Amino acid sequence: MQSYSKEFRDEAISLSDEIGVKKTAMQLGMNYATLMDWRKKRKRMAERRRSDGAAKTVEEREVSKLKKANAILKDALGFFVLDRKRQGSRASLRTSFTRRRTDTASVL
Repeated sequence: MQSYSKEFRDEAISLSDEIGVKKTAMQLGMNYATLMDWRKKRKRMAERRRSDGAAKTVEEREVSKLKKANAILKDALGFFVLDRKRQGSRASLRTSFTRRRTDTASVL
């Protein structure tokens, strides 16, 4: 059984795309079935890459959706923290106002 380099295989497949499998096999002095097997493998690999790409786009859509949801939650958190700070500052104003009144009342 003869072994071929990867470069030879790639060139043979490219040539077979241009002039056909039968002519390429004859010109290169190789078995027709071997060249057909290489072409089938290339086709399967290309299909796998395409299907992996489709899976990635589904995953990418999911990631995008989750990022949007995360951004909404961050905005909501910021809103509630700001609201809480406002309530806290109002409470501290009430406390200081109440202290002043009691301090003033004790003076009188």
